[in-house]
Amino acid sequence: MTGGPIEWTLNTESNGLQIYWGSDIGNTDLTVFMSVAEIEGSLDEAAALHVADTPETYHAYISRYNKDVIDCAVLKTLAPPTAEHPHNYIGLKWLTLETPMALPWVPELRQSMGIVRATYENSGVVFQQVVGKPGYLRVAQLWNTNLRGFIPTWIQRIGIKRRARSVLAYDAYFRAIRLANEPLLDVHELVPPS
Repeated sequence: MTGGPIEWTLNTESNGLQIYWGSDIGNTDLTVFMSVAEIEGSLDEAAALHVADTPETYHAYISRYNKDVIDCAVLKTLAPPTAEHPHNYIGLKWLTLETPMALPWVPELRQSMGIVRATYENSGVVFQQVVGKPGYLRVAQLWNTNLRGFIPTWIQRIGIKRRARSVLAYDAYFRAIRLANEPLLDVHELVPPS
């Protein structure tokens, strides 16, 4: 968090979630923020969560973690996972947010649909094992966006906090997966149907 190209300022710390500003929100074209949390989980669980290289898996991932996404699609897979690197993937994806990348071949949608195109660059999620705490991950989710259009600062801050809290959904997901994989009863404890 220190010594890099962005000077981070802690804005909020609550219930295990830290939100950092990386830009002067409302006074620059870029809105840069990062949310950080420590959760119980493994790198294998994190990798399995992010398998989203088909339309079905991408829709499932988006519906689970991004409640403000209206629609999404996998446009192209550029580098699929391989046997040597099963967790690596590079692809082009599209999504529309409730409040929404300028592509030269796609017209602006403000007039026809009331959608403003935001750009997301250098954004993503990093999972790191917590040193000295086996079974715990530090999750850092970075957002670097140009919202394009006039959005009052107070609305930006509400949206940022809502988006930043999405990292806490990882904790619930990992717990749900663990519970789903634990049998409630052994086979011999089941009562046969009559």
